[in-house]
Amino acid sequence: MSRGKWAVVLVAVLVATAWMGSAFSQERRGWDPEQRRQQYLTRIREALGANEEEWKVLEPKVGKVRTLSQQVTGSGMRALFGRRGGPGPERDRAEMTAVEKATEGLQDTLANADATQADIKAKLKAFRDARAKVKVELAKAQQDLRKAVNLRQEAQLVLIGMLD
Repeated sequence: MSRGKWAVVLVAVLVATAWMGSAFSQERRGWDPEQRRQQYLTRIREALGANEEEWKVLEPKVGKVRTLSQQVTGSGMRALFGRRGGPGPERDRAEMTAVEKATEGLQDTLANADATQADIKAKLKAFRDARAKVKVELAKAQQDLRKAVNLRQEAQLVLIGMLD
C-alpha cells in the first residue's frame, strides 16, 4: 500500500478511536472533553488539508455533523453502558438533547419490571421519532458540508465516516 493510502487509513483509525472513547475512559484518564474536541477537529483539519480561511468555513459544518452523528449513534452506546455513556457528572435534564431524553425514558421503562407493552411501545416510538428527526438534520448538515469541500476533501470525509 502506498504511503498516501496508509496516511488515510491512519487518520480514519485515529478519528474512529477518538469518536468511540467512552465517558468512563475520559474520566479515568483525566481527559478534558473540550481538549478532546479540539484534538479531533485538528485531525480533521489536517486530513482535509484546509488552510485558515477554508477552516473558518468548514469547522462549524464539521462540528455540526459530528454532534448530530453522535446523537444518532451515541444512543446505542448509552443503552449498553448506562445513562449518558457511563459514569461521570450528571447533566441537567434541560441540557439533554431530545434523543438523550427519549433514551432515558426508554431505559427507565425497560428497567421497570411492571412496564406494560403499551408503555414500552410508546417510549420506543418516542425514541425512534427523536432519532429520525436528528437523522434528517444530519443529512442536511452532511449535504451542507459536502457543498463546502472539494472532491479530495469529500473523499477524505467519506473515508473518515463523516459523509456517505
